[in-house]
Amino acid sequence: MVIPPDLKPQLAPVFKHLGGQFKRLLDHELQNTYRNMSDAADETLLRQMQGRARFIRELLDQIDAAQ
Repeated sequence: MVIPPDLKPQLAPVFKHLGGQFKRLLDHELQNTYRNMSDAADETLLRQMQGRARFIRELLDQIDAAQ
């Protein structure tokens, strides 16, 4: 999943407002996703976890950019 370019400008104020707590939640989810990736026994599950991690990292990058 990727944030569409036309939505990014609209999300910046939201991310700036949410900031701290939301970012901590996403950091926690990213760490859980990495743990699940290390336990993935199936190629499909691993790819899903990689996509989830990529999406969460992109959200975190957008929050950092909005701050």
